[in-house]
Amino acid sequence: PYLVHMCNRCGYTGAERDFTEEADISPMLREHVWTELAPQVAQAAKPTVLGSEKYEAAAKVAEWQGMEPRHVADLLLRAAWCCVDEGDVEAERFFRRK
Repeated sequence: PYLVHMCNRCGYTGAERDFTEEADISPMLREHVWTELAPQVAQAAKPTVLGSEKYEAAAKVAEWQGMEPRHVADLLLRAAWCCVDEGDVEAERFFRRK
C-alpha cells in the first residue's frame, strides 16, 4: 500500500514519479480524475485510505492514461493482495476477477 500515493484533494493516484514535474497530465485525464475520483475522496468518512482503494484508483488512472492492460492488471492484483491484509475476501475476489 505504500508504493502508490493518492492526492487527498482530487484523488489522483500513482507512483511517486507520477507526482513529479515531468508527469504528463492531459486535460482528459484531469477531467476523469475530477469527475470520478474527487467525489469519492470527498465522501470518504475515514481519514486514511485503504491500500486496496489506492491501487484501484491507480488502475483507473493508468487505464485513462492508455497504459498497457498488463500494467492495469498488475495494479488490480496488488489491490487484491492488499485486500488479503485488510481481511476483505469479497473485495479480493472482485479484484482478482477484474
